[in-house]
Amino acid sequence: MVRVDVFMRPKTDDSETSPSHTTTYGALTTPEGKFSIMGVDPGSYIIILRKVGFISKEDQDGEVLTLSPGEKKEDLNLKLVPYGAISGRVLASDALPMGVEVDLEGEGGDVGARAGVDEKGQYRMEGLRPGRYRVRAVPTPIHNRPEIRNDGTKQAHYAATYYPGALAASEAAQVEVKAGVETPGLDIRLAARPGVRVSGTVSGLPQGVKDPFLMAREQMVKAQAVGGLKPDGTFEIWMVDPGTYTLTASYRLGGADVESSSAEIHVADTDIDNVALHFFPPIDLIGRLEFDQDGARPQAQYEEEDGEGNRRRLQQPWYGRIDLVALDALFGGGSASLDARGSLKFTGLSPNHYDVRLSWVSEPKYVKSIRVGSRLTEGPILDLTNGGGPLTIVVSTAMGAISGRVTDGIGPAGGGLVMLLPVAPFHAQLANQAAARIQPDGSYQFDKVAPGEYRIVAIRESSYSFAVYHTEEYKPELERITIHPRDRLTKDLRIREPQ
Repeated sequence: MVRVDVFMRPKTDDSETSPSHTTTYGALTTPEGKFSIMGVDPGSYIIILRKVGFISKEDQDGEVLTLSPGEKKEDLNLKLVPYGAISGRVLASDALPMGVEVDLEGEGGDVGARAGVDEKGQYRMEGLRPGRYRVRAVPTPIHNRPEIRNDGTKQAHYAATYYPGALAASEAAQVEVKAGVETPGLDIRLAARPGVRVSGTVSGLPQGVKDPFLMAREQMVKAQAVGGLKPDGTFEIWMVDPGTYTLTASYRLGGADVESSSAEIHVADTDIDNVALHFFPPIDLIGRLEFDQDGARPQAQYEEEDGEGNRRRLQQPWYGRIDLVALDALFGGGSASLDARGSLKFTGLSPNHYDVRLSWVSEPKYVKSIRVGSRLTEGPILDLTNGGGPLTIVVSTAMGAISGRVTDGIGPAGGGLVMLLPVAPFHAQLANQAAARIQPDGSYQFDKVAPGEYRIVAIRESSYSFAVYHTEEYKPELERITIHPRDRLTKDLRIREPQ
């Protein structure tokens, strides 16, 4: 056997570990797989194994080993898990289009792994963690007008297609990648689709702007440029695949991106016309942060030492920061520093939705409400689609808690995760979700939960990456709950698998 690197890294979240417990230890195994590490300080460590072609235990947080003073650990049995591989072909009813790539979506953690396709349509992916995946063939998007042909043939437009030939993720077959095994024969037949056109108008574009362009983003895919604008502000995007997109127009000004309002479009088999986008003047917001209860405002503390070596704790004015993260825009956002009175100012914002995030160290807190002018909304979403106005953000620390037990139909389902997903737009849900580990006895607990509506589901830990981006696969199993301030809810669950 090829020798293996073994590391012992201090477990940083171990509250019983002394501050001096910071040393990492290591060893190289013999060809027979044996190793020895001497002179280790007492404490808790994570054991990390590294070998080419095998999953690093660091990827799975390793195994935890705790040593008492003078204690020896012998005959540890540590196992390495080899990577898996898949292979197959991409097929088309006509000539295979140029630039096809194959990617993965799945529970094993290799979401986004890609492989090219050769001239015969063959592909191979290796170095994959074991788990269940969807395999997808993605032709390079070309948003040109359909070709004019005089030879009796028709231009084929192929959409991104899941194995074995499905357009929708929910209709795709799942493939299991096994440790140390290549799974061959995963042939994907590209789906031919009508060349759908999306057209519309962009208004409010300032005079003299050069090279404005259109951007589109699917829910789980990065944004891509899809075309430019005509001099009169109209646009046409050809050969658009089925799906739901957020469409915006943008231009560069002084090294920054300026963005229009956004429009959500649902593309199927028919053309979409009259999409309207507009450039509004940048929005400036002036306002303040308020706290809904005594004691919610944090007080910064520091210690001072007098001339005799005594230390005393003092209070000083509190400062913090509010960050805005664009949700339905492709760029943008903002940040505002808070003074001691809680005053804040944002400049140059686009007329879109933003997730409001509180950035200071204190006890857990959440955005209770936001008022812009006369418009009041509950929760952390700032809506500027109707313009700005005086801003008031109310913060509270009156949070709730959820706990319970999880079973798998036989007994406690230890080792999994409970996901808590806010009922919100996808990107806000992605940013504000939470996960709690299921303990060996099946118990789980969320100590500090912002009030609101949530969906909750218990899953296998290996399914986490998949579930984050594919919550629709758990929809029949997602339970809806409502948390009120200072609630202490008990919710027992059963471990679920994607449908």
